[in-house]
Amino acid sequence: MIKPNQILNISCEDGLSQLGDCSVDMICIDPPYTDGKGKDVLKWHKIQTKIDILAVTKEHFRVLKPNCFYAVFGQMPTILAWYNAAIESGFKWKIDIVWCKRDSPLSLRLNKVHELIYIFTKGSSDYYNYKADYADIKIPDTLFGLFNIESVFRELSFWKAKAKGHNVSDGSNRNIKKKSNDKFYSYINGMSDGASFGKDTVKFNTIWSFLPENKTKKNSNNTAHPTVKPTKLIQRLIELCTPDSPDMIILDSFIGSGTTYLAAQNTNRKCIGFEILKEYYDTAKQRTTDNHDLFITE
Repeated sequence: MIKPNQILNISCEDGLSQLGDCSVDMICIDPPYTDGKGKDVLKWHKIQTKIDILAVTKEHFRVLKPNCFYAVFGQMPTILAWYNAAIESGFKWKIDIVWCKRDSPLSLRLNKVHELIYIFTKGSSDYYNYKADYADIKIPDTLFGLFNIESVFRELSFWKAKAKGHNVSDGSNRNIKKKSNDKFYSYINGMSDGASFGKDTVKFNTIWSFLPENKTKKNSNNTAHPTVKPTKLIQRLIELCTPDSPDMIILDSFIGSGTTYLAAQNTNRKCIGFEILKEYYDTAKQRTTDNHDLFITE
């Protein structure tokens, strides 16, 4: 039997077969590219696979405790297969969240800068922590195009000066009028120099803006995994879907470079992860062993 706080270099099928019924409190997966029917979706991509989506999803349903959450990352059209498998396996549809990445890795006619997070429940469950600091929710939604903290502070300084009624320019020729009753202006106006964020909280919306982790700190701590997710994105998802307790066990059957494990550690939860590719397993092992604020996210 697999114990909590382990990452195993095995397939999701082998790992799930070693878990007991109703043994985990949340499942969060970013599955590899597959249509679940044996078709090559992206032949050239190393994280393509031909797993049986329905069989894996039925195992996810078996190991998840009643009244708990199941979250799946993906994009159309492959995520549709995961949706259909979840419904057929007994999960109930809850909501979909759009993760705005603010950057596209491919040169396309239309740059694809988002991914979907489909959230289901086994039985009935309500959200836990569904609020955050006003700045964490509203400002990232406004600053979709910014890539680092320096540009964020420059942008905030501009808006703060505008809110105070100063005649300022950032070189973009923006003509922005202050609205005295606008909470965003009021919030920026009330910020101290240096952009210290307040304690006002607001509810999450269904668009989450987090820059991909490898875009935020260019050094040797970046992981080579092609689809690494921001740690803070997974942390928000874990806190939304589980109570604040060290007894919570998060399962990621396709843990890749270990981000879900890091997010569980940072939120005082336990984690179990499976990764079939040795190179990503080794990366995950190193990242979780050396977890000391490796990344700057936002």
